[in-house]
Amino acid sequence: MLPGLSIAMMQRHLTEGTWMVIRVGVVGCGWFGRAHCRTYKTLSGVELAAVADRNKQKALEAARDYSCRAYSSLEEMLKREKLDAVSIAVTPQMLTRVAIEAAREGVGILLEKPLATSLSEYEELYKVVKKAGCMLMPGFIELFNPAYRALKNAIRCEIGELYLLSSKRIGWNPKREVKWEVGVIHDLAIHDIYLFRDICGEPSKISCRAGYILNSKFEDIAVITMEFPSGVLGIIETNWLTPTGERTLRATGSKGSAEVDFLAQSLDIKFRERTVKPHIRREEPLRVELQAFVDGIRRGEADLNEEDGLSVWKILQQAIDAARERL
Repeated sequence: MLPGLSIAMMQRHLTEGTWMVIRVGVVGCGWFGRAHCRTYKTLSGVELAAVADRNKQKALEAARDYSCRAYSSLEEMLKREKLDAVSIAVTPQMLTRVAIEAAREGVGILLEKPLATSLSEYEELYKVVKKAGCMLMPGFIELFNPAYRALKNAIRCEIGELYLLSSKRIGWNPKREVKWEVGVIHDLAIHDIYLFRDICGEPSKISCRAGYILNSKFEDIAVITMEFPSGVLGIIETNWLTPTGERTLRATGSKGSAEVDFLAQSLDIKFRERTVKPHIRREEPLRVELQAFVDGIRRGEADLNEEDGLSVWKILQQAIDAARERL
């Protein structure tokens, strides 16, 4: 059986002659769940069949806006719809619970970050996914940012031997209003953790200092340092307190440096005598990511899978534990 499609789904597509049409549902009708809906409507060979949200009014509004059916639970949606895949974009404390329910039904899953609220929670999901044989793709959206792809090319071809990765991911915290029960490491630092891992592999050492300014339970500020077997040092600065947002990553090498601005989708490659600004064709990272997810469902194998999620969560948990040791 292909990991992306269950046997029942494969038989349905063959019987109905709809092999190229992937039927998807979206769980969670907040702003990002709605972004998934909007994006799926632009992909060829994809049918947005339904949405689900515990707040039925939100589900009805999304269904009206994106011409699909509305449900108040994933269970009801899966029972009534013949879905190949779901995007799960609910609050962090609900992510694993909803994903386990979907995995047990054998549908492909695009799971938004932070995937879980703890390593043990993610490991429970991991076991269910392995047993079910379904496809789980972590929502590591910055990997699909065209500016990041340009940065990786600069690291490979332009700046020489890599010495240092340093990132800044800061901005005011909007998550308090929607009661996200996690800190800034789960929300923002996870992006740079999976990016650093993509560039350098698994770190050999992780340390973290955090601040609890507006909340004694969840960190508002964190500085994470990572050391890699290659000798590369990684530094992640993140906070929920800065009034304006910044999403940047700089790679420093023996010949020069390259700095990406994820929001502007721009890259500056700096040498002693000059600065190069390569042209980057702007693309919406979410659209690139969801296209990759759908392509993975079709071929039965995603570019990212539950193993990547597990590796990232092991790093994330070490950073969280290191921060809390200092309380």
